[in-house]
Amino acid sequence: MLLGIICGVSLLFSPIIAAAEAEGLALVAHPPVQLNNTPRTYLNLFLMRQTTDQQGDALTLFTLDPSTQAYEQFVSQCLHWNPRFLARRWQRSLFTGEGRTPNIVNDWKQMQTQLLNTPSAIGYLPASLVQPPLMVLKRCQAL
Repeated sequence: MLLGIICGVSLLFSPIIAAAEAEGLALVAHPPVQLNNTPRTYLNLFLMRQTTDQQGDALTLFTLDPSTQAYEQFVSQCLHWNPRFLARRWQRSLFTGEGRTPNIVNDWKQMQTQLLNTPSAIGYLPASLVQPPLMVLKRCQAL
């Protein structure tokens, strides 16, 4: 019975996840964020090498858990990097105390809420979930 409920719930959400993957992801920011529009800039943000925008304002990064397919899709398609390397980089930063890691959220709804309510936040969403005041920094293309 419990297995049936779990399978039913996963079937309920699988069309939402599949639709998000089909439409593509967008790297988004909550204003006021000013960044150079280069792929290297976006990678440096998620490598935690760059923690402020051009005006010197601190940025807050949000990501889904590195074990999710959506995280892997974002890192490969938007940052053009290996998802496992990025996750290992974060683990090493935490272990050595050298740096910070992005804030990890559980799902798209939590990601959207955090981005909408955090000034100078950066994260990624399915294109259909992007709404004002969020601004699209980059539309990610499937590989």
